[in-house]
This record gives sequence, C-alpha cells and structure tokens, in this order.
Amino acid sequence: MSGKTLKHELYKHGSYLHSLKESGSEFVNIDDEIEKVEELFQLASKKDRQPTLAVGEYYLDKDVNRIVKIENHETGYTEIVYLSDGKLLRSVLYNLEDYFEKWNPATAEQIATFRRAEHFASKGRKLDEFRVGDRVSLHGTDEIVRIEALRGGAISGTTESGNSYSISSLGGPTVTLFQTAEELQEVENNE
Repeated sequence: MSGKTLKHELYKHGSYLHSLKESGSEFVNIDDEIEKVEELFQLASKKDRQPTLAVGEYYLDKDVNRIVKIENHETGYTEIVYLSDGKLLRSVLYNLEDYFEKWNPATAEQIATFRRAEHFASKGRKLDEFRVGDRVSLHGTDEIVRIEALRGGAISGTTESGNSYSISSLGGPTVTLFQTAEELQEVENNE
C-alpha cells in the first residue's frame, strides 16, 4: 500500500472513530484509538517526506553543516564521504533513516566546493591547501601561476610567461591546484 493510500485509509478510519465518539459509543476506548490513528498518520506523512538518498548524490547535513556524498548503498548500510575541516573523510552509516530529516540536497555551490576538495585530496591536500612551488590555474584565464609566496589569503607568483601575479584566494578569482610542488619536483628530476 502506498503512503498516500495508507494516509487516506487512516483518515477514513479516524473520521469513523470521531463520528463514533460524537454518537457516544462505548464499544471501544475511542480516545485511545484516535490517538493511535493520529500517530500512524504522522508516521505515514513522515515517510512521504523522506528524500530518496542516491549513490553519487551530494547532501548538506544541517546538524553539523557539512557536505556529504553517498558512495555506496547496500541493504543495512551506506558508505559516505564527507567534508570536515577541509578534509574528506569516510564513514559507514547503518541507520540511514536517522539522517533523512537532517539532510537536504546540496546546492550547486556546495557541490562545487566538495569537488574542489576531491581534487585537492587527489593531490594529498586539504581543501585550498596551497604551498610554495605549486602551479595553479586561474578561473577565467589561461594563466598558470607558480606560487612563490603565501601571505594570509594572498598568493604571489610568476606566470609561465614571466609576469608577476598577486591573487587574493579570498574573494578573488577561483584558483585551481594544477600541479603540486612535489609533482613538479618529480617531473624536473626525471628530465
């Protein structure tokens, strides 16, 4: 029976109980029955509101304000990856239903942040962890900048054409880690 059909049946039964109560019937404890029907109706309504959590989808956990990605779902458990303090961490959840009320679908901006964190993690870094010697690309340009100094939220460096660049990573253009200093060193040592 679907949730809507169940709610309809509960509503009809509840209406029947209310009419029995109004007629003064003593056949059953009607107040107890009405309370049970109301609880079942609430439960059926709650099940209708539960989002379908899907593998590969991103959600915002409102309780702890972190972005979550469903990696795998099997009967009885779900594997997730979540962003916490700039790091991607893995966890296994056993009662996914407990999270339905706390999770909302992630916004496009939150998904973009999570994907940036995945990119940094693939380089062995926390989100937005830049180091001197890294090569970064600037969104909206074809420029690749080699970082020479980091001061607070500012990145200073030189482009491949030799031009000096200073970028505020806070509120400036989106900076994408192109090549880590360690990767660049490996390339230089192999030549």
